[in-house]
Amino acid sequence: MLHPPSTTLWLPRPRWSSSVYAYVARDTQGCGLEGRDRHNRFPASSFISLNWFLVGSVELLAADGETAIRELPRWLVIGRLGPTETRNRGDLRYFGISMYPDAFTAAFGVAPQQLDGRLVDAHEVLSPEALAMFGEVAQAPDDERRMAVFEDYLAAHAAGFKASLWQAAVRSGTRLSVRLLSRLLQVGDRQTIRSTRKALGVGVSDLRRFARGEAAFGELSARLKDSAKPVSLADIAAEAGYADQSHLSRECKAVTGRTPREFLRGFEGDEADWIYRATRSLVDRPDR
Repeated sequence: MLHPPSTTLWLPRPRWSSSVYAYVARDTQGCGLEGRDRHNRFPASSFISLNWFLVGSVELLAADGETAIRELPRWLVIGRLGPTETRNRGDLRYFGISMYPDAFTAAFGVAPQQLDGRLVDAHEVLSPEALAMFGEVAQAPDDERRMAVFEDYLAAHAAGFKASLWQAAVRSGTRLSVRLLSRLLQVGDRQTIRSTRKALGVGVSDLRRFARGEAAFGELSARLKDSAKPVSLADIAAEAGYADQSHLSRECKAVTGRTPREFLRGFEGDEADWIYRATRSLVDRPDR
């Protein structure tokens, strides 16, 4: 008997909340997915993600959402990237970790700029020790053990990393500015700009866009849960700190590859949008 795909998202334990944004697992085995239900749509992201295709394989698709560009390696590291669409080649068992860019550098010694715009085989960028950890994760009997293996690696290689600049910046929400970050870092404006780009691989404007996007996604999720509360893009734009609805629409297109209306049409029922539905649990996280 066929059954629905399984998607699970975990927040990290408090000790690692300054390094890990989230863990996620996806299992489509025995689900009988066909056609576009085997697609996966991902938003633009400035996190660094570590990815394991434990069963099955995935191919990267071109902007048309149909043409295969290449098959992705089974152990994959992804840097800052625009909206992306992939397609499963049959059944898939997947495990992934999203890390803050500066925490990734502390743990693996690789600057986020080296991964900018890239989906790269882990063997090309990581050390033998890191690859040994990748192997342990791949061989672990379940996802709880996979997370434990990864956190053991963090304890051994990034125990001194205490706080992510990303977290401190995004907590400021739509008030985020160079001046505010300067006060947080206790350095001048120019040094703040340089430090932010070096540590995170992005500028202050990118961080502000991320904060607005999370606020908008949180407001949208709340309205979708409350059927008595209509979805008003103008209200969502105002609540999240956008200049107007057109501003929201432009940034939605940049992040999701779709207009807000197109995104809403697929969000609840399109199997390819599973990651968006899974991440609804993150919008209210206290350490954001």
